[in-house]
Amino acid sequence: MTFVGPDMTQTLGQLERVEEMGRDAEVLNWMPSPFTKKEGQWLQQAMEHYMMKKG
Repeated sequence: MTFVGPDMTQTLGQLERVEEMGRDAEVLNWMPSPFTKKEGQWLQQAMEHYMMKKG
């Protein structure tokens, strides 16, 4: 990849793993979410933002 550096490539890989973990949890449905769908979407966006900033 010539447009992004190795740090960004690593960060994108981490985001993919976080998304996979989220999908796995949804499939297994360990616990019902205490949040509404809209709140859950907001929380996911906030977590993605945090991961981008803090890694």
